[in-house]
Amino acid sequence: MVHFDFENSVLNQANNVTAAIESPSNIAYESRGSNQAIKFGGVSSPNQVNVASDPSFTFADEITVAYFLKVNSTMGMDGYKQTVPYGAHDILMDSDWKINNRLFTSATDPSRIIMYYPDATQNDGWGRLVADHIPTGTWVHIAFVISKTTATSYVNGVVSESFAMNPTDFSTLATGFSIGKSGEWYPLNGSLDDLRIYNRPLSSQEIQMLSVK
Repeated sequence: MVHFDFENSVLNQANNVTAAIESPSNIAYESRGSNQAIKFGGVSSPNQVNVASDPSFTFADEITVAYFLKVNSTMGMDGYKQTVPYGAHDILMDSDWKINNRLFTSATDPSRIIMYYPDATQNDGWGRLVADHIPTGTWVHIAFVISKTTATSYVNGVVSESFAMNPTDFSTLATGFSIGKSGEWYPLNGSLDDLRIYNRPLSSQEIQMLSVK
């Protein structure tokens, strides 16, 4: 398991290892009720948290990724590394660039987060699980739950999308991952809290409990 509560630190509560902040002087924290959350500055102040590989990261073919997110601005980066009013924002990316949570904003459509994962049945090799209608300026709880047979996304404890799927491979998360951007790409303009990654699919009741923490 991975668990960052971001209480003025980037300590992984699950293994008691502190991650590395790319630019410590540029990181900030803000309140989410009685909790603290980590704040990323987007294209004007890009930053990321680098989580190193660890033997305790035992991910195989099932996973749950859950966190609170507040989008602070839609301004972000496009596919040409240009700053645009409605850009993409990376929340999480594994070091092999195979597993990703990416926020997409738009002037005409609701913002959405897509979880990408390996899927050999797709022409481009990527499977996609969508959490839709993500607001700006408001805390929202996001969860992606993938078992050997089913993929389900949740927004504030309510199912956003669900479909049947074949088993896939999440083992590359064990090699480490980044939070807040992916190298030089798609810096997040938003805040995160209570990031959890499990090596099992949580039940809908467990997701609902996390969504009100």
